Amino acid sequence: MNDDAPGTVPQLRKAGPAPSDREWDAQRVRATLDGDDHAFAELFQRYRERVYRIAFRFTRDHDEAMDLTQTTFIKVHQRLSSYREESAFATWLSRIATNCGIDHVRAKKRQAKVNLDDAPELTDQVLPEEGQAGPRLGPGAQYEQAELGKAIQRAVDDLSEKHRSVFVLHCVEGTPYKEIASILDISIGTVMSRLFHARRYLRKSLSSYLGDAQLRTLLGEEAESEKTKKKTTKKKRVGETS
Repeated sequence: MNDDAPGTVPQLRKAGPAPSDREWDAQRVRATLDGDDHAFAELFQRYRERVYRIAFRFTRDHDEAMDLTQTTFIKVHQRLSSYREESAFATWLSRIATNCGIDHVRAKKRQAKVNLDDAPELTDQVLPEEGQAGPRLGPGAQYEQAELGKAIQRAVDDLSEKHRSVFVLHCVEGTPYKEIASILDISIGTVMSRLFHARRYLRKSLSSYLGDAQLRTLLGEEAESEKTKKKTTKKKRVGETS
């Protein structure tokens, strides 16, 4: 035996790429269906805040939103075998959460109270904070902001369920058209039509409170205009270089 001969070097197994978010979800879904409760707990931990946000938009109450979140995940667990991996789990989950919100509103026989007073991202878009550039509102600024929040809330509450759902998902949550269509199980054209009617009604209802520029910001039209402008500029540059 040659003691100087080099020993056999063990071959290290190459680590595969980390699973994508979509594959991670799919793995937990399969494991849950195989009886692994811990896998579903992981899905719950990952998506509970997302579901809570959707629930809160419909209930405008923390305790009710918590209850609705639990109800949503119970339904998700019950329907897990119907999930098809062709669509993202997050989209499928959001559809159930939204339907639970709509069912909640119908069951209570009242219009949903959309979280606008407690969601300053809407009123802050049109009323500058102290220290920011823009017209000063004087000592009554806080009162005026509160009144504006109430006016926006009333206007959104007056929307029909189908128009309110699209408006909240797109203009409050920032959800893209394609995902809204999947969540509500409607076409992108229907999403755009409902959003158009919701914006038209809100513009008419709030025109006495806000100027045109502020309305465009509130209704998300300014952001969409900027996106369109950037796309047009990009196409123009591509055409110039081709």
